[in-house]
Amino acid sequence: MLDWIMLVPAVIVAAALLVLPGATLAAALGVRGFGILAAGVPISVTVVAGSAVVAPWVGLRWGLLPVVLTWAVLFLIAGALYRLVRRLRAFERPPAWRGRPASPWPSLVAWVLGSLYMTYLVARIPGTPSAFSIRFDNAFHLGATRYAMETGNASAFHVSGFASLDGVASLYPAAWHGFLSLIAQTTGVSLPEASNAMMIAVATVGWVSGCIFLGLVVSRHRILAAVGGAALACCFHTFPFLLLNYGTLYPNFLGVSLLPAMVGLTAVLLRVRGVQPEVTRGTAFLVLGASLPGLLLAHPNTALVWALLTVVLASVSVFEWAVRSSQRGRALVTATVVTLVLVAVTATAWSVMRPPRDESPWSPYRELPGAAWELATNSQVFSPIPVSVSVAIIVGLVLLVLKRRFAFVAVWVVIGALFVITVGAPAGDLRWFVSGVFFQDNLRVVAVTAVSAMAPAIIGFVALARWWMAAITWLARRVGMSSARGRTRLARVTLAIVVLLGVLVAYQRAVNPALHWARNAYTITSDSYLVNADEWAMIQRIPDLVPDDALLIGEPRSGTPFVYALTGVRVAPAYMYVIANDDEETIRTQLNRADSSPRVREQVCDAVEDLGGEVYVLSFHHPDEYPRMYRGLNGLAPPTVQEVAREGDVTLERVTICEQ
Repeated sequence: MLDWIMLVPAVIVAAALLVLPGATLAAALGVRGFGILAAGVPISVTVVAGSAVVAPWVGLRWGLLPVVLTWAVLFLIAGALYRLVRRLRAFERPPAWRGRPASPWPSLVAWVLGSLYMTYLVARIPGTPSAFSIRFDNAFHLGATRYAMETGNASAFHVSGFASLDGVASLYPAAWHGFLSLIAQTTGVSLPEASNAMMIAVATVGWVSGCIFLGLVVSRHRILAAVGGAALACCFHTFPFLLLNYGTLYPNFLGVSLLPAMVGLTAVLLRVRGVQPEVTRGTAFLVLGASLPGLLLAHPNTALVWALLTVVLASVSVFEWAVRSSQRGRALVTATVVTLVLVAVTATAWSVMRPPRDESPWSPYRELPGAAWELATNSQVFSPIPVSVSVAIIVGLVLLVLKRRFAFVAVWVVIGALFVITVGAPAGDLRWFVSGVFFQDNLRVVAVTAVSAMAPAIIGFVALARWWMAAITWLARRVGMSSARGRTRLARVTLAIVVLLGVLVAYQRAVNPALHWARNAYTITSDSYLVNADEWAMIQRIPDLVPDDALLIGEPRSGTPFVYALTGVRVAPAYMYVIANDDEETIRTQLNRADSSPRVREQVCDAVEDLGGEVYVLSFHHPDEYPRMYRGLNGLAPPTVQEVAREGDVTLERVTICEQ
């Protein structure tokens, strides 16, 4: 417990970075009430990730200064835009604000309670603040963050350069790494601790507040909507918990957490039937414009999901308008043309913004009937059915249909179809078109189903809560309780108990198993995959065993990329998907022949000299021999190498053949 208390300052810094820049800009753009918090988070991502891109162009080293300067410029622009659009009469007060604005305090209280519970859930995943995910993707994320700190450049055009000794970089969504480096620099915590602090901040400040804001948008019963949003945000096993294990996909985790708030703003902008105008349409437009760059820099596929959801909401809204129009025929033609144009544009982007097909190898894990059952029961990835959440979703969908509010039903259907095809359809062109933007990766799509189900679930929660309170009030009157205040109080108390029981059911049925599964990614044991106990012991010793300018050669599938990420000692390759330069290629394919062939020895020694003269081989235990591309690291022995240290089967050997 004490170690988590020591991490509180880092969590506060992470939350402040996620809230303060964007919240002030959101307020300047006309957002009021609880929306300042929820809408501020995606704008903050734009500010931080955008300043990381701009900083090297203007000669600034990465840190808080570029963030502050970028915020100041954007604040002036926001103020000017607010005044301009207000003159265009796009900022009229929405109906909900006529008279006294609604108090944000119930929503804030719900957010605090939901955030405390979410903090407990997320903290259970690593177990300790210093634990880190031992998955392949995290070796990249931690390495990219260290590289950003060492080079003073956290730009999306730069951070991937750590993986190559030549510093060759490609565009990579680097919002997560920018935040992580700022947290580590500001607080002095280690990168794993900064990562865990960021996990908590994103899940609480980003996801929980966004779900509450979406609830306020889709329901006029503000207090119940806020409570429902806070509770349900913690009850979906599909998000955030699965993405904190698999990959580990931190950029996707950040991007998906921004979607509920942005979907709520989009619904307001499009005047989706039945939504509450938490902000004006002009403000929603400006906030979305300020948020979209951050969503792209968090992860492009989440921006594409937002675009898809926007097309669905817009298409339903325009057809609803056409049906109500006095000139229905002409309006339906217009609605059809608008929808086809939106679909065509989105389909084009969906087809273009994707990785190569050969880099997307994941296969479906179910067949179509099983996938449809998982969607209908909210039991994705073979989870037990979380009855309370599933009932809320079903009730919400039924009510939306009965009230002819089809927009969020269509959202659930479209994302549901995307999910069913991804996890249940056979590999082929259809599945590739649908899920290519997700690398055909099942769990990336699974995470999005929580976003599409959130609005129906909140609507169902509100309806069930109101029915419960009405039933308890009626029963209390029937048994002779004469005080109206007493009946209301009894109804509220019993509702609170029922909500807690529902949260407990979701926890026991789905959330707790997901937490246990995720915990495996952060637990180092004697036989844990990628990094085991002996390998972890060696990683911790390496800074004391090798010079600062040393280079370690290793097989990246065995976990060696974590050496650079956690110690700063150079590793080649620093990540598995990297093309080695000629010197690396020579050593990893020819080193074991250097003692038997003068020609090979000369080539190896030239490579060692080019690489700095101090080259080590880190042999993490692996059940198979090195693959062909690393065949030169098999069977090494003196005088080619000299053992420096050993931890179980793990050896660190110094290349000495060139000293003979």
